[in-house]
Amino acid sequence: MDTSRFTPSVERFKVRLVAKGFTQSYGIDYEETFAPVAKLNSVRVLLSLAANKDWKLHQLDIKNAFLNGTLEQEVYMKIPPDDIIITGDDVYEIEQLKKIMASKFETKDLGSLKYLLGMEVARSKMGIVINQRKYVLDLLEETGMMGCKPAETPMEINLKLRKDELGIPVNKEHYQRLVGKLIYLSLTRPDIAFSVSIVSQYMCDLREEHLDAVYRILRTKHVEIDRHFISEKVNNGVVKLNFVSTKKQLADVLTKALPRVTFDEFISKLGVYNIYSPA
Repeated sequence: MDTSRFTPSVERFKVRLVAKGFTQSYGIDYEETFAPVAKLNSVRVLLSLAANKDWKLHQLDIKNAFLNGTLEQEVYMKIPPDDIIITGDDVYEIEQLKKIMASKFETKDLGSLKYLLGMEVARSKMGIVINQRKYVLDLLEETGMMGCKPAETPMEINLKLRKDELGIPVNKEHYQRLVGKLIYLSLTRPDIAFSVSIVSQYMCDLREEHLDAVYRILRTKHVEIDRHFISEKVNNGVVKLNFVSTKKQLADVLTKALPRVTFDEFISKLGVYNIYSPA
């Protein structure tokens, strides 16, 4: 029996281009790979446009051809994307674009957009819902908090964190990793944005009270505005600012810790819902 063709060999290596790999820290993200991705705010704008215009969202997976070749010389290249979202009101042009992409790269048509950058995308007649349920479950399992008692709000009212040298020190790498994951989670959870912004201010000299604040956020299950642009429009009379009473100031959920009743009311008005809770 000829066994020569069963000799173990490597057909190709699985690699990733690493952007600024020198910033990785051993024990934190050293073994993780990074690839250029779209700015998430741009993705959210695209989804909002598709929802308002009732455009279909298509997703293509593009295999990076440069991973399959043997390179014997220095190569300068423009990186092709891994995933592409296509939307618009011209079905014919969308199909033509797919054909052009298929002629240039090895592509796979994934159909309607369902999952992107760790976010699940669901669509109905009411609009588009994005969530990071799997991301949250993985995070809770990683921290051993899957069966913990839920907290009503992400932060205690009037909580004052401080740099206390007398407190009990905690593992800095563990804390930084958790806060980093919460920052990413706040992209679809504006209700934790303020709390995350507070704990992210203490990334070096850490104590037990700081970690406790992070764990509370985990137990609760950017908006990017150009201030100067808005200020200019106000000064020119294009935008008019009206007084809003404290009870109706929805922005408070992004800037301070609130009581449970006020917190629930405000996040519902912001369009944040628990789609898995009983009707």
